[in-house]
Amino acid sequence: MKSLLLVAAAILLAPSAAATPVKFGPHAGIYVPMGDYGEMYSLSPEFGGHALISLGAVWIEASVSYVPLSKNDDYVGYELFDDYRASIIPVLLGVRKSFGVVDFGAGGVLNSFSESAEYGTGGSIDNTDSGGGFYGVLAAGLPAGTVEVEVALRLETVNFAFLGTEPALSFTVGANF
Repeated sequence: MKSLLLVAAAILLAPSAAATPVKFGPHAGIYVPMGDYGEMYSLSPEFGGHALISLGAVWIEASVSYVPLSKNDDYVGYELFDDYRASIIPVLLGVRKSFGVVDFGAGGVLNSFSESAEYGTGGSIDNTDSGGGFYGVLAAGLPAGTVEVEVALRLETVNFAFLGTEPALSFTVGANF
């Protein structure tokens, strides 16, 4: 988990030293698990940072987020746990093409999942898993003074051993400096 965070930090911080045009900043939004994944977890907050590096006609996109997953209380099984917590850290690397203020793009995503809980009987669980997938993005950069406000919609695949491959939507608003 620590190595995943170090790689993500290097991806986000390294572009600031480059001579090419770079945009970077924070983002926040909502994460929407779908399919079987959506039966287990509901609409959840998402927080992170991103960087875009210009290569002329295209942008390289790097992003890391933290999503504290909100459990779906209707899902059978959660009543067995006290203090259930789960989170996912999506790390994205891809390419975007700009058409005016609108960008289209795609890339790969590495998801790191963790969950922990206490049983009412005194037992506990502490699970982690990671899996790769793909994403597509539609984004718009809107000038706001010296900052660009970015609105992005991503469709991601989430692939874990306990779940299989499931989709998730991510809607974020961020700032590009």
